[in-house]
Amino acid sequence: MRIWSGAMALLSAIALFIAVYLTVHALNGTETIGCAAGSSCDRVLGSRWSMLFGLLPVSALASSVYAVTLCCALLLLGKPDPETDRLVPPLLFALSGAIVGSAVWFTILQVAVLHAFCPYCMASHAAGVLLAVLVWAVCRPGDSRRCRLLLIAAGVAAALMLAAVQWFTTPRTVYARGYTEAPLPDPDKADTPYLGRPDAPYTCYLLFDYQCSHCQRMHGLVWELTAAYGDSLCVRLCPTPLSPACNPYVSHTSKDLFEGSCDLARMAEALWLTDTAAFYAFDAYLFGTDREGDAWKPRPVEAARNRAVRLVGEKRLDEALRSERLARNFATFAELFGRTSMSGQSGIPRLIYGAGWIIPDAEDVTALKTLLDEVFGIRLE
Repeated sequence: MRIWSGAMALLSAIALFIAVYLTVHALNGTETIGCAAGSSCDRVLGSRWSMLFGLLPVSALASSVYAVTLCCALLLLGKPDPETDRLVPPLLFALSGAIVGSAVWFTILQVAVLHAFCPYCMASHAAGVLLAVLVWAVCRPGDSRRCRLLLIAAGVAAALMLAAVQWFTTPRTVYARGYTEAPLPDPDKADTPYLGRPDAPYTCYLLFDYQCSHCQRMHGLVWELTAAYGDSLCVRLCPTPLSPACNPYVSHTSKDLFEGSCDLARMAEALWLTDTAAFYAFDAYLFGTDREGDAWKPRPVEAARNRAVRLVGEKRLDEALRSERLARNFATFAELFGRTSMSGQSGIPRLIYGAGWIIPDAEDVTALKTLLDEVFGIRLE
């Protein structure tokens, strides 16, 4: 029994460490190791589902659960005690049900709602599920199987209550926001792609990366929004790679998680300078899928270049890639990113309007429209 109790303590400690680390990240806003801005991991950790009532990180709840399971496992590791043997196993069974139920709920959210995965979360869930299986195999609360099933059911019910609370209280839109005091650089409008009407009364700038899954989803919502309200809104598209290879405002890491983003962004901008119709086709290709229902994946650089060459020809593409216009506008996009990243929020996609900016997370076009109204006062009719 002591060996199994030691294994339970180890699994609890692993899950607790991960949960505490994620809680600290959520509370102080620092970047999690390996989860660069715009990555699948960052999309999960920065989503509205990572918080309860918009205030409490769900990882804080997990931390408290795993802290209790760790204490229980350590009690079982101690000297045999009738009172401990009577109280601890039932508690562990109930907690195991909550752990498994929560793991299922948050995995469903990642698969069906966010379409993104957090390795930290999945590692914590894996440790928790293994812990639960170990508890079910080793501990014996009560003398009947029915008693054990009731304890597990009580834990699962607690997890279902958490899921229900999240489902009905989580806002349809959340965002990080900020303002700048100094005037922001203004990209050359002739050299900046746009959606909507170029002389619309409202103009926003959208910073995005062609390898960012959150950007891909928001890009689609912006297309729908401007299609519906294009007479009132113009969204200027500013490809802004999250790769330190071409963005001086992105910190260097051991691995460039957005390797290739610079090439994709430059090719898109080059097509806009060469043939605007070709740009829209290329943009749709980069953020689209080959077949309806396929999961989106970033396009390989070589395949993207082949598509760009087919659209405008290799000579015209290369001339635009070497142009000073492209270099100048590309630098302006990066400066927009850097000047609106000073408050510790460096994620994208990012919508900039006037001196304000947001990193939106909207459920649908209606929610995005409401968000623009509430934050920027942009009233689309």
